[in-house]
Amino acid sequence: MTLHTRGALVMFGATAMIPKLQSLGFFVEIGPLVAALLVAGRVGAGNGAVLADMRATEQIDAIEALSMDSFKFLVVPRVVACVIALPLLTTFMDFCGILGGYLSEYSLSHISLHFTAVSINRRTD
Repeated sequence: MTLHTRGALVMFGATAMIPKLQSLGFFVEIGPLVAALLVAGRVGAGNGAVLADMRATEQIDAIEALSMDSFKFLVVPRVVACVIALPLLTTFMDFCGILGGYLSEYSLSHISLHFTAVSINRRTD
């Protein structure tokens, strides 16, 4: 994202806005979207495959024969794990995106880490 927007921002003399726009884009849009797609795709397909395999091999029937609620025993812990993991994955995606944007900007214009951190944290009222 940094490499795509850099050309237009340099043309208008707004190179100081690159870290702020990058962080705003990652924190608001890209980080949560990529983390949600990973959880929905990878974890959702994995959970569905495991539960379908358990149904095919009659493991779920055995759990229900023991008078246990198979939904509470098999599905609820997986959903709770996804709810706990999603904010952590979003934070990790945001950090990796900001670090990657900083490294790409550093390779082009040797921007300092201090300037990047200050411009990300600076509020515009």
